Amino acid sequence: MDYQKLAQSLIGLSTWVLKEAEGNTISWGEHGCDLGDFPPSLNEFAERFTTTDSARLVHCVERALQSHQSFEETFMERHTHRVLSVKAESMRDESGRLVLVGIVQDVSRWVSEEYGKIQSLYDNYMLSSNDGYWDWYIQEDYEYMSPRFWEIFGFDPSEKEHKPSAWQDLIFESDLNVALANFEKHVATKGQHPYEQEVRYKHKNGSTVVVFCRGRVVEWDKDGNPIRMVGVHSDITALKQKQLALQEALDFQKLLIDVNTDMIFVKDDRFVVRLANPSFMKLYPESQRDKIIGHTTIESFTPEEAERFLEADRIALEQGESEIYETLGDRIYLTKKIRFEDKSGKTFILGIARDVSALRATEARLEKTNQEFEEFAYRTSHDLRSPLISCKNVLKFTRESIAKNKLDVVARHIDAIEQSLTKMEQLVGSILKITQNRHQLPLITHCNLKEIVERCLVQFIDLEEYSEIEITVDWCVQTVIRTDETLVMSILDNLISNAVKYADPDKDRSFIEITGYSSQQNVVIEVNDNGLGIASDKVERLFSMFSRLHPGKGQGTGLGLYMAKNNAIKLGGDLYYTKSDLGTKFTLELPIHGNPDLHS
Repeated sequence: MDYQKLAQSLIGLSTWVLKEAEGNTISWGEHGCDLGDFPPSLNEFAERFTTTDSARLVHCVERALQSHQSFEETFMERHTHRVLSVKAESMRDESGRLVLVGIVQDVSRWVSEEYGKIQSLYDNYMLSSNDGYWDWYIQEDYEYMSPRFWEIFGFDPSEKEHKPSAWQDLIFESDLNVALANFEKHVATKGQHPYEQEVRYKHKNGSTVVVFCRGRVVEWDKDGNPIRMVGVHSDITALKQKQLALQEALDFQKLLIDVNTDMIFVKDDRFVVRLANPSFMKLYPESQRDKIIGHTTIESFTPEEAERFLEADRIALEQGESEIYETLGDRIYLTKKIRFEDKSGKTFILGIARDVSALRATEARLEKTNQEFEEFAYRTSHDLRSPLISCKNVLKFTRESIAKNKLDVVARHIDAIEQSLTKMEQLVGSILKITQNRHQLPLITHCNLKEIVERCLVQFIDLEEYSEIEITVDWCVQTVIRTDETLVMSILDNLISNAVKYADPDKDRSFIEITGYSSQQNVVIEVNDNGLGIASDKVERLFSMFSRLHPGKGQGTGLGLYMAKNNAIKLGGDLYYTKSDLGTKFTLELPIHGNPDLHS
């Protein structure tokens, strides 16, 4: 009896020889371990094991042949879940060829059922996982990389060697430096420093693949040097692309918020500011801006002030939204606040404050224009109708006087009709001027103000009242500015003519003083006189339409100062009245360089 064969059969032991020179074929010796049809090649032998163990067996054989070392590992069969121990020793045969001599033993009876479950679960994980697995034998320059590892980069496993250089040729150089630095720290700290990083690889098609790489040293030699390291590669390219797209969207959103002239802010349910754009931050002095985010901004308020300040916030929290007009300095803001919740259910208030000063000013101008239009329609219809009725009545009397041959009376009637028609003509002329001014833009040129004043004064030389008035001009300012000469002349003409027309006959000496000087970016022209003055009850409507200063004196339409004021504003300046103890004082301000809102 062959006791050796009997012993091999009892312990489930089979022997095998693999010859590299013969294409990794396997010759089987004693068949103590039941393998069914004994596989004739390494690949067929490996196929009977689980996916992970199959790759690991091939890796162990290749490493043993390359490094002339032995190995002993356990592997689990795919279907039976038997655990086989495979042991091999490398040597050279009589012809000097490299061979592996090994044994296979069924060790299932000595391996717990739990081990089999763990191996099965691990294999299923590797099959279903989207990760690439790698197993690096550091001291042998050998690294096994799973098929999925290479699939991530678009390669077939057969195209690449099982060496670290295979993947190092694909990784971005800067990222390789990061990975190697992390490896050195991982080794130096005996695994305390985690080996994990995001790195970029070049795909076979030329695109970039982003991978999250993590691993750890699992085996050390007696001197503390790393022997074996395992890890996985997770393809996070799609995730990074989505993150990049999200970040670009967030950056664009932030840009829109930052460049928005509206003040945008977010408060939590305790009224603490959590977010604010630059427009909102500029509302506060620079020294206080570090006390906005994370604060209520009312820490120094009294309880009453805080309650008033937070009234719109409380309404928004309770009712969902609020809207309020607020005045800050010389600006008017429309602030709208809306309640919202984040994904976690926390309540916040989104606030948007828009500067509506220009809008409100426009509304005020429209309201004023509407009032002026109503008054204009009423007054013009009245002032035009009165002369017509007067003329009609006088014509009736004239006809009667002609019948009675009273020619002297007829002449008086004709004079009355002529006066009424003249008054009507003045009114129509003024109306035409107002209409033209509303629709005509100023013609901005370089104008000599001193010459304009002199031309205005020349117009009144032939008036009897003018010769009795002492007129002085004091000019202490540059004479040339950019403005509309016609409009400036009409303003000064009105001011000077009023001063002449309303001179006080009861005073021994009448005068008009015209003074010019500079004030910052403006030229100022003052017209003072000691005439009849303006009654206090007429000051409020001084620049309104049809405002007559002295109804019993002169034949004015009451539109002169109204047009003068509007012309001054159109030129970017202003015209205003100041009470004087001697008489009246009108001040005209004009920008030196013209109205910035107009183009020549």
